[in-house]
Amino acid sequence: MNIGTLSGKSFAFHCPMENQPLQPERRFKWWYLVLAAVLLNLIILLVHQLTREEYKSPARRSAKPDTATGAKHRLEAERLNGVDVNAVSNWDYSNDEDKMGTRIKTATSTAKEVLEFDFPYQGGSIAYFTIRRKGGQTDMYLRVSKGQFIANTYDESTCRIRFDQGKPVTFGILPAADYSSDIIFFESEQAILKRIRKAKKIVVEVEFYKEGKRQIEFDVNGLKW
Repeated sequence: MNIGTLSGKSFAFHCPMENQPLQPERRFKWWYLVLAAVLLNLIILLVHQLTREEYKSPARRSAKPDTATGAKHRLEAERLNGVDVNAVSNWDYSNDEDKMGTRIKTATSTAKEVLEFDFPYQGGSIAYFTIRRKGGQTDMYLRVSKGQFIANTYDESTCRIRFDQGKPVTFGILPAADYSSDIIFFESEQAILKRIRKAKKIVVEVEFYKEGKRQIEFDVNGLKW
């Protein structure tokens, strides 16, 4: 505080001081921000935990049978119920119509074993062998839930298929038109179909990106096509 005089009278005035401590009410506002951040983090953690529990529930698994976990549970349930898995036809059929009125008929066989890949496709991948007839044209393709096939048009990519106990036969493969890496199409589909009609199982040997060649077994017994 400074003291001065004006017209013979003394008076006092206050000068602001530098480096004053933060006022109590301002400190109170900072604590509010800290508490709000802590509460927000707790809410996020709670929602994340609830979401994980919902995903693990049996109802959620049954709603998504195409997952690796779902396939393992299905096969195990069949064994526990005394079902001979090898004797059951593994073909799933569909007969639909697209928006242009074209009929699309498919028959799909699910691989008997789950493929195990390294990161980023770890956790189990399921392979599907599908025969499709669309607009009078029949084609055949192999699809995986995770992973990348190696197939291109410039070096005539191939795979091998063994029908029952016969010798493996080499067939050409092609990538999808949109170059999706999780699906490949077979050439000579009519020749393959003819052999499948007489077979009970097939083993497809195909190469995956950074995973090398893998052999995938399918139950093809009892195809109705």
